[in-house]
Amino acid sequence: MKIRSAFFAAMLVACGGFLQLANPVAAAEKRPNILFIITDDQAQETLSCYGDKYCDTPNLDRLAAEGMVIDDAHHMGSWSGAVCTCSRTMIMTGKSLWRIPDRNKKGPKGTPQARKQAAEQSMPAIFNRAGYATFRTCKTGNSFDEANRLFQVSKVAMRREGTEETGSAWHAEQVLKYLDDRESQQAEKPFLIYFGFSHPHDPRNAIPELAAKYGASNEGPGDKPSSKSPPLPDNYLPGHPFHHGHPGLRDEEKVQGVMTRRDEATVRNERGREFACIEYIDQQIGRVLDRLEKTGELDNTYIFFTSDHGMSVGRHGLMGKQNLYEHTWKVPFLAKGPGIKAGSRAAGNIYLLDVLPTICDLAGIEVPDTVEGQSFRAVLEGKKDSIRDVMYGVYCGGTKPGMRSIKKDGWKLIEYDVLDGQVRETQLFNLQDNPREFLVEHHDPQLEKRLGIAPGPHQIDLAEDPHFADKRAELEKLLAKAMKEFDDPYELSPNPAPTKVTFDRDKAVLEENLIPHGPLPKKHQTHASTITEAADGTLLASWFGGTREGNPDVKIWLSRKPVGEPWSEPEMIDSGNRMVDGKETEFACWNPVLFTHPDGTIYFWYKVTGSNELVGPQNWWGAVRTSTDNGKTWSERTWLPKIDPIGDYKVFKPYDGILAGPVKNRPIILPDGRLLCGSSTETTHGWRVHFEIYPAEDWTGQKGKVEVTKPLMGGKEGIQPSFLVHATDKSVLQVLTREDGQAWSYDGGHTWTDVVAGPVDTSVGLHAVTTTDGWHFLTFNPVKRTPLSLARSRDGKNWETILPELSYNEGKEVDYPTIMQARDGKLHVVHSWGREQITHLVLDTEYLQRTASADEK
Repeated sequence: MKIRSAFFAAMLVACGGFLQLANPVAAAEKRPNILFIITDDQAQETLSCYGDKYCDTPNLDRLAAEGMVIDDAHHMGSWSGAVCTCSRTMIMTGKSLWRIPDRNKKGPKGTPQARKQAAEQSMPAIFNRAGYATFRTCKTGNSFDEANRLFQVSKVAMRREGTEETGSAWHAEQVLKYLDDRESQQAEKPFLIYFGFSHPHDPRNAIPELAAKYGASNEGPGDKPSSKSPPLPDNYLPGHPFHHGHPGLRDEEKVQGVMTRRDEATVRNERGREFACIEYIDQQIGRVLDRLEKTGELDNTYIFFTSDHGMSVGRHGLMGKQNLYEHTWKVPFLAKGPGIKAGSRAAGNIYLLDVLPTICDLAGIEVPDTVEGQSFRAVLEGKKDSIRDVMYGVYCGGTKPGMRSIKKDGWKLIEYDVLDGQVRETQLFNLQDNPREFLVEHHDPQLEKRLGIAPGPHQIDLAEDPHFADKRAELEKLLAKAMKEFDDPYELSPNPAPTKVTFDRDKAVLEENLIPHGPLPKKHQTHASTITEAADGTLLASWFGGTREGNPDVKIWLSRKPVGEPWSEPEMIDSGNRMVDGKETEFACWNPVLFTHPDGTIYFWYKVTGSNELVGPQNWWGAVRTSTDNGKTWSERTWLPKIDPIGDYKVFKPYDGILAGPVKNRPIILPDGRLLCGSSTETTHGWRVHFEIYPAEDWTGQKGKVEVTKPLMGGKEGIQPSFLVHATDKSVLQVLTREDGQAWSYDGGHTWTDVVAGPVDTSVGLHAVTTTDGWHFLTFNPVKRTPLSLARSRDGKNWETILPELSYNEGKEVDYPTIMQARDGKLHVVHSWGREQITHLVLDTEYLQRTASADEK
């Protein structure tokens, strides 16, 4: 029978018939079967071969292990909100998006004649002419109906409920019955089976047992997520940062069980329903694969598994398929069959429209000239990693022109031009560093804590970063070229890339003064300055000064600058002297910190050498004074409270248990009036950060209990923490530490993460401040102790050095800064100037908070 079939096929080719075999040799061989499996609305991330850890799909796992996984498979896009319509039509015809028949019967491609002609060169028509037995089961609607009707056997129905008869098992039953019929009829023709499912498209009504497994309810979410439900996706957001451009979009507003909600319980419940549907699909695929193996047809069958497009389900704050993020633009794609190496993987860079020419190639069928797609047989056989360099994507189903994307060499650009120009956005991603396409919104500390994921500093949209302007321009040109190549009928409105914002020190620095050092010897040192603003607007600056840091003659000094007047000659506030064995003895002083209470009281913390024989920061006691007259007079020295130096607090033993208060940098006031001080110890146990919270009624610690956190551990040692505020209620805090460290708190400073590597390379003492506009500014030394630089950040992670030389003193130190924002909004910086004097700078905050967009406007 095989010889007769081959002879008949060869005669048809010789007579100019329609068989379209690529060569007579292929006709003489046993031609392969094709099993093409397609789901509805499934992202790559739902399969373990793409990194998922929660959805059980043993049969698809087996398919991946025995064949090839293609990482970069895409649908080209859609000009309709029903993305599956375009995607499935491209699969059927091998045509690109703007050249497929228009389902709405608009324009020349939508006429009945044009649609009929396209169907005659579609997948079932081509394989029918080639002598294949063709079969299709799938959902109804949203495809290329004229082509679908050409399958010799067609069993279609919408099956999205949670029973065997109303769910995915129905589609598998149709395939199994078809295979039964082939066996009973002893059919010898090779088959092309188009095995489509209606799920996991919503409504995701799952089999109850599987829904329960994934902590999901078909009725909708409860008030809290189930402990069994899958976690939120890594790139979850509670809302997309700007409008997607398709008002009233069903997938974003009307999905059963979701609607417009994006809360954790809703998203996790829907993911649980989705995973339950996918596992049930996997079971059905297993049934068909087992049957093919039992009948001996599996080894001669090419099996492809994919979906018509990906899906959001909470990623980036979206639920639907009408976007061009990787989770939605890309599709899962697995392939197994003769000549495909088990366990192989490739980039591919394929579109779903490449499926038709590929299966024709594998079957030895000539590809019609109407097909635009490319065969990726060479990829499947391990001869190439990909078939193209550039990928072009479209979503144009909402307001026009819509979204466009281009991707090359791991870089991706997405352009948005929607809502009549109201939304014009550009996104640029380095997918090698940022495969999940994290945005700045993903760096929100509260969200990071919720997800247990902290994106790296460079895992962000780079479109507005002037450092990547060349890459953005390159991809914009590629996108324009692709739009022309694929007959895209629209043009995008211009969205100019930002220019790099430059800062002129002369414009940034409004005032610069050297503060008098007072009655110190000719050879002296002044260091570790601090600054505050009194209630009447007077500025106060303090430092320690003497012959040399650590010598007994080093005292605490203070200078005042009333409004409109110069800095005063300094006065000594504390000599460090105390009685020892009935004799007044000199002790060195250290690291003053000034801070003004909202009621006008000024607090003045500093350190005095303690009782042991160690030197420097290993041996000091914390002290405090207060002033109620804008710093003109001061209370007597008061020692800070003691802590029992045992257990976790043994690091305080060299200090006789006496607390240090804020060890260098300014504290912050918590919403309930308590004072949070960043402190640290330097002992044989290493450099350790801790925090001291003083009661609201008394910041000196003499009344009420001082809360002291355990010293922080971690991969980095640190001292002298400096606060940044990331929430208006101060619930989310960050500290930067000397040297190169950071830690985070999500409960207002009570508990902290370990100290880990920080976002900025620093060498010595630093100080940072959060302005009333939410900008973060950091004064630091990037190399040794000069120059002193100024950096800024929006999120505390991604920093831009805007004034590399805020201060510079060749050959001498300019270091140990303090920065604060005064009531008039200006920034004030004090720092050591060669350890000879203290420098005071007044900075233009508005100028330093400029952005590129503001400049262009």
